[in-house]
Amino acid sequence: MTANNKTMQAAIVVEPGTVQVRQIPIPAPGPFEALVRIEACGLCGTTDRHLVAGTQCYHQADHYPAVLGHEAVGTVIEVGAKVSGFKLGDRVVRATSVWPGEKRGDLFSAWGGFAEYGIVRDRLALIDAQDRQQEDPNQVTLTTVHAAKGLEFDVVFVAGFEDGLFPHHRSIEEGQLEEERRLAYVAMTRARKRLILTYASRRAARTSALSRRRPSRFLYELPPTLLWDPVFKEPMVLPDLDQERVEAEAARKKAQKKPRTKTLLGLSPKGGGTPLWKRRLVKSRT
Repeated sequence: MTANNKTMQAAIVVEPGTVQVRQIPIPAPGPFEALVRIEACGLCGTTDRHLVAGTQCYHQADHYPAVLGHEAVGTVIEVGAKVSGFKLGDRVVRATSVWPGEKRGDLFSAWGGFAEYGIVRDRLALIDAQDRQQEDPNQVTLTTVHAAKGLEFDVVFVAGFEDGLFPHHRSIEEGQLEEERRLAYVAMTRARKRLILTYASRRAARTSALSRRRPSRFLYELPPTLLWDPVFKEPMVLPDLDQERVEAEAARKKAQKKPRTKTLLGLSPKGGGTPLWKRRLVKSRT
């Protein structure tokens, strides 16, 4: 079928145990949606099998008939007016003829990939539009460094700017510091007017006890004249790394040093006989 015919074929679970190929309307893409010509769809041995059998735990018993299939792949042939993440000819996955959680006519969604056409949504464009509608000069935007690429803010806070977090300890161990340094540059250059970097001197992770932390090594690469302590209102003085290393090494050696044990009960050095503590007790009484 073609999109001009306004109908298409789809595999539908009419009721548990019964699958039919029916002619259903081609979905019309909304402003944030793209129409996809589905070229292939895999048959899942667990989800699809249980949906056909009526034993899928999250699919309500009265949500039939339902369009089957969640492993679809196809090509974008039409885009909505506000779509920015897709263009004509893009190959996409997980297109659906009936969106999960919605109902189209008398049809429910069992993901809806077993059809000739389906819909994908440009979630990022939709979220961006919603954010623009709710813009408030007093709001705070919480984001990751990766997601902030291309954005700018008057004031930027970077939390956890310490070794082990930024750069991450895995990047340090695996020699991936350049990628972490690039991300640090991205984070810092998001600020138009003020950049505030914070770090903890002590931190407890979910799987470890409270331990000392040091500022990010990237902080030491910045010109000292740009660092300012907002609490004491004076130029920031970073901890001496050499002194920290000396203290850390001393703490490590102290933790590894075996404590001396005292024998409270024991026999005489020659073995056998009366325990030493009893000998001392008898001697003190006499």
